[in-house]
Amino acid sequence: MKIGLYSENVKSVTYTIAYSIVLGGSELYLITSKKYQQENYLLQNIINLKNVNVIDNHDDFNIKLDILYIEFSNNYSRKDVLTWSKQAKSKAAICFYENNFRSQVKKFIKYFPVSLNFQTVIFVNGLPEFDLYKFLTKRYVLGFDVHSKFLEDKNLSNMMFCFDWNPQTSRKYKLNFLGNILPIERTEILKQIKLYLNLNPELINSINSIKNSNFECVWIEYGNNPAIKSQSLSSIEYINCLSNSDFTLCPPGYNKVTHRVVEALVRGSIPVINRGELQLYDMCLEDGINCIAVDEGNWISSIERLLNISADELTKMRLNILEMKDKHLLPNIFAKKLRKKMGIE
Repeated sequence: MKIGLYSENVKSVTYTIAYSIVLGGSELYLITSKKYQQENYLLQNIINLKNVNVIDNHDDFNIKLDILYIEFSNNYSRKDVLTWSKQAKSKAAICFYENNFRSQVKKFIKYFPVSLNFQTVIFVNGLPEFDLYKFLTKRYVLGFDVHSKFLEDKNLSNMMFCFDWNPQTSRKYKLNFLGNILPIERTEILKQIKLYLNLNPELINSINSIKNSNFECVWIEYGNNPAIKSQSLSSIEYINCLSNSDFTLCPPGYNKVTHRVVEALVRGSIPVINRGELQLYDMCLEDGINCIAVDEGNWISSIERLLNISADELTKMRLNILEMKDKHLLPNIFAKKLRKKMGIE
């Protein structure tokens, strides 16, 4: 199949979609604005995939597509959307980011009649309660996968997906936080947790563990605050931290979904995330079974809970995660599920 993906600004989700398409053997035509993305590593990673052609959105294009997917993260011009949609034999599909009903209606009117003929609508941030497309077409949640570097680099991919961990083996760290402290909502959550855990500021951003009287943890944070002394982790160090941690903290960031949840699961580390985000990953996440769900932003209660989980409970949860391997976690499995949602499998 010849499949088009219209995305003016390539993001991690764009790579997720592109990777899933080409893994199924289809030829991908990525239509984007190359002029402003010369240093976009995600675009380069997509170019490195097999059977990918990158087309500038202002170039002439005469190849007939079997289907066109439009990634609506920006306010595209009506002319561009209608022009590129004419290249698709089949109805165009859409990837929505926002759950705002008013915004949906505005875009529906703006891009009519293309918007009336979407055969599939895929939501990144979950199915909205009030949704125009609920009455018009099939809707799915996209789900999410690991970061592109763990798919692009064979050595890193082998290390990430070797599933060499034993559910019964005790781990060095009780928990970890590895990532950006921004936005401010996440910063405040982390501030509360660090205060509750009484973490030694001298050991934050050190690859050495922080030792408490009852547990050890590793805490690596970075951000745009010059007062924060950042310590970047190599990809191998990052994998090792996940592999050696019972729990991985995944507080909400700029987007509701994060690669960290999936990466933690793959390495047998139990993710700790907001309850309202469980369904966004479309992999049967369930509190106390394969993750820890945080109720109404009450992160301290969840930290108290995980600190008191027994070794037997940890083993059961990791065994449950291991059962997810061939259903949700392997890259080819995730890609196949996504292609089915997109109607190309």
